[in-house]
Amino acid sequence: MSMNLQDMFLNQIRREKILVTVYLITGKTVQGTIKGFDSFSIFLKHDQQELIYKHAIVSIVPQKEVQSLKEPEDRVSAEKKQGGTIDLKVLQS
Repeated sequence: MSMNLQDMFLNQIRREKILVTVYLITGKTVQGTIKGFDSFSIFLKHDQQELIYKHAIVSIVPQKEVQSLKEPEDRVSAEKKQGGTIDLKVLQS
């Protein structure tokens, strides 16, 4: 089973311990590193621990580029070369 784009993005940021700015629908911003996440929430840590519900998030901006996350077109080419299947949900946007 393939991982969706959101999970790949969050997991890579978590693994690389990249500082992120999370913009909330209230206009508030929160900074920290992602310690964990699930379908409904993201666990962030900076000066304090914070559990943020995903429905309250407008966007998540990493402080540096996430190098390991390939563009969808690159993944399609790689999958075709390997004879694998393509997760079309990743390409829809």
